[in-house]
Amino acid sequence: MLPPVEKTMPGRPKKNKRKEKNELKKLKPRQLNRAGLIMRCRTCGGEGHNRRSCLQPNTIGS
Repeated sequence: MLPPVEKTMPGRPKKNKRKEKNELKKLKPRQLNRAGLIMRCRTCGGEGHNRRSCLQPNTIGS
């Protein structure tokens, strides 16, 4: 089975080239890339969630 044939849509073409998903985005000078960073919760220190979605009781206030 082959993928569907791409049709050219009517209207003015896009101004900039569309980036592929695996193509890196150009960063401004002094701007860091967040790829590969692990999100950590500030409340419990766990990985993969943040303070808002943390299931642990709030331990910062006490």
